[in-house]
Formats: sequence, structure tokens, C-alpha cells
Amino acid sequence: MQIFKDILYEEDEHAIIGFINSSGNLEFSLYKTLDGGVITLEDKVYQQEKLLELLKCELASCMDINK
Repeated sequence: MQIFKDILYEEDEHAIIGFINSSGNLEFSLYKTLDGGVITLEDKVYQQEKLLELLKCELASCMDINK
């Protein structure tokens, strides 16, 4: 059960939402926002370390594209 949700990162129709699961652990999930609604982009829930790795990869790929 998702007790708490908070959008932690939102850009270009993507959002990372953090929530506390039924075990009381903070988890993150990646979503895509369309027309004011939020849909699941991937059926993955990220622990904080994995989320930071994902963001670093996203940032690196954006920087590579912009070069």
C-alpha cells in the first residue's frame, strides 16, 4: 500500500515519485506524465542508490546528445 507519494523529479514529461511501501521503506518509481495524468513508464521500483545511478546515466546521455 502506498502511504505517501511525492514527485521528486519532473522534467520533459517524466517524473520520479517516491513513496513509503507497506514495509515502511522509501521506494522510488519512474513515471511518464501525459495530459495531466501519470502513467507508469517502467514497472520498476528503485532503491535510492539505483535511482542516483539512473539519474547520472540520464544526465550523461543528455550531455552527450548536446555536445
